[in-house]
Amino acid sequence: MTVLGEERPAWREVGGRVVERAAGGTPLARLETLARTSADPIGWRFRQPAAALFWWGSGVRELRLAVDGRPFHDVVTATNSLCYIPPDTEVTGTFAIDGLCRYTVLFLDPDLAADHDLPAPRRALVGFDRPPLVRALREVTAEAAAPDETFDLFVDGVARQSLAHLVRLTRGAEPAPPAAGLPAGTLSRLDGFVRRNLRDPVTVDQLAAVAGFSPRHFLRSFRRSTGVTPMRWVLDLRLREAEHRLAATADPIGVIAADCGFSHPQHLSTAFRRARGVSPSQYRAAR
Repeated sequence: MTVLGEERPAWREVGGRVVERAAGGTPLARLETLARTSADPIGWRFRQPAAALFWWGSGVRELRLAVDGRPFHDVVTATNSLCYIPPDTEVTGTFAIDGLCRYTVLFLDPDLAADHDLPAPRRALVGFDRPPLVRALREVTAEAAAPDETFDLFVDGVARQSLAHLVRLTRGAEPAPPAAGLPAGTLSRLDGFVRRNLRDPVTVDQLAAVAGFSPRHFLRSFRRSTGVTPMRWVLDLRLREAEHRLAATADPIGVIAADCGFSHPQHLSTAFRRARGVSPSQYRAAR
């Protein structure tokens, strides 16, 4: 399989320093496992004629990407460590790492879907979970470290399995929010994002990007999931953290207010009294 095409422009530019790399391929797929180091977020510019499935194995914390111009901001966890980029899709942006990251890329032959009379998955997926697929990628990654005569079978097997999962995941039109609301994994990602950015303003557009939906779809789906607006939910997270700090620490109320994203102590006091019925000082004294 040819990863770099000649007919359309293709790029694969990644920052940081490669400290480990293993690769192997068959007519169906090419597998690469890499380890990179960097003290700063790693710049990424990517476009390939083959579909690419990324598994962020370890060390990748956050993605800030534009995929064919559509923004994605994703906090990477064990439950959203997969990323699918369709053929000829342009990706630009950065990913932040913990000094060292390890990840696996599986490039799929563009004709693999047609060979099985299946529609080629054409929609990008950033930050999704598929436990059977993660297990398969983890296994083939381990095999790549010391390949033997059976390695090609592992690569072909994970290529076919990946295609099956991706066809199911991308079947139909652009994603709409689930009728019952956001999945638990998405809500967990949103919770982690807000807690990591508690001191800073958080907007609906940012939350929608983390969830992978348009702001309009996100607002509707979020209310189905939580019963409140996203901004009310963010305020509740800030108040719960302030409540914990008031009870468990001796930090000044002004410091707690700033750390929890309130513009000044009176802002915290007003919101706290409205939600809890007492001022922060009264709450602390009662505890």
